[in-house]
Amino acid sequence: MKRNSYTKAVLAVMAVGTYFFIPGGSPADSRTAAAAQTPGQVDVRKLQQERVATLHQARDLAERQLDSGAGSFDQVERLDQLSIEAELALATTPAQRTEALKKAVDAAKTLEAMSKKRSDAGLATTLETLEAKAHRLNLEIKLGEEGGKSE
Repeated sequence: MKRNSYTKAVLAVMAVGTYFFIPGGSPADSRTAAAAQTPGQVDVRKLQQERVATLHQARDLAERQLDSGAGSFDQVERLDQLSIEAELALATTPAQRTEALKKAVDAAKTLEAMSKKRSDAGLATTLETLEAKAHRLNLEIKLGEEGGKSE
């Protein structure tokens, strides 16, 4: 009889171990999996993609307004920064982060050139051009830290 009790105890310990230590073995894991598939749940990735698209659209509009003399440099720069942060939040791999930063550097170069053109025409201050340059340099530093190369 003692051997039978011992066997039952060992089997019980093994069952408990399996229950709590093997992925998918506990009710909490089952609830988590079920919650991940619940209809109507917020799809964060989809919202992130929508945020990136919205910010790109807003930045493009602000840039066109700036180019026509109706917008402000600060607004374009702010939308540019928000767009970069949104793209980096969406990136799931180092390669995606590097690609997002490369695009951001290209956009910053365009903004810097636009600011220089505006400054040369007397429509902007030298300070605006220096801000644009500092913004581009900041992005190039981030890109370098990610291991990417600016073109």
